Amino acid sequence: MKIVVMGAGAVGSYFGGLLTKSGEDVILIAKGKHFEAMRKNGLKVKSADGDFKIKVNVTNNPKEVEEADLILFAVKSYDTEEAIQLCKHMVKNNTVVMSLQNGVDNEEKISNAIGKEKVVPALVRGGFRVISPGFIEHSARGVTIFGEENGNKTKRVENIHQLFKNAGIEPQISDDINYDIWFKFMWNIAFNQITAITRKSPGEVVEFKETNELARFLLQELVEVANKKGIKLGEAEIEKTLKLPPQFLKFKTSMLQDMEAGKKLEADAFSGVIVKYGSELNISTPYNNAVYSLLKLISN
Repeated sequence: MKIVVMGAGAVGSYFGGLLTKSGEDVILIAKGKHFEAMRKNGLKVKSADGDFKIKVNVTNNPKEVEEADLILFAVKSYDTEEAIQLCKHMVKNNTVVMSLQNGVDNEEKISNAIGKEKVVPALVRGGFRVISPGFIEHSARGVTIFGEENGNKTKRVENIHQLFKNAGIEPQISDDINYDIWFKFMWNIAFNQITAITRKSPGEVVEFKETNELARFLLQELVEVANKKGIKLGEAEIEKTLKLPPQFLKFKTSMLQDMEAGKKLEADAFSGVIVKYGSELNISTPYNNAVYSLLKLISN
């Protein structure tokens, strides 16, 4: 199987590294200093499941890749539409594209470009960061959940499950992937944004009364939007989201990492999406509007 990782940052490099380590034919598409470091010295991974270093096949030019059986999308959400155009030529009759990104609208963007039938929706739970160019950390264990939108256990889904399992990536096939993606999105809405604005940890956000209430208000708006879109979320999911497991109390979110690194923030993919959908569905989203405005100003 020819596997392409489109956007080999922290998450993409971790997946690409493990799949390469398991003997698969993998090419990582990266850029900047991270690309240069991996090209010269290979990929170094510090992981909760065991450290390793491996030589990887990496390029900064998608045109060098002719075709792929599986494309793992790991670019930032604001780069999705540009990235899919850069790798569109790799997509053949039986190519599968899987998004490992944050957010709830990436699959829609990818489907619009290459066809819904080629997309297997997915989500990744866990902690990842780039320590330095060519060196990433997998700091919190998690699971990769994926499945067909209709819940069917197809051959391609079973093949990906076995592929990931062989590589040491914990896989889980979902029979309601849209629910799972939105449920994970609740964590992004509650913690990624507030930690970036306040530069505090998820544990501090939960423990401080006012930010706990803000997270709850943001989630209540998300739930209303999700329900209107046919995704059945409620108070139970809000409580589960705000009850943090120990490994995430001091966790540094991806948005806080991006802010500290001076990178563009995924504001449009988080509260921005809730504001957009709320407007389309005639649902008021004042808390998400406020957070979105702050993040856009910070990102500017």
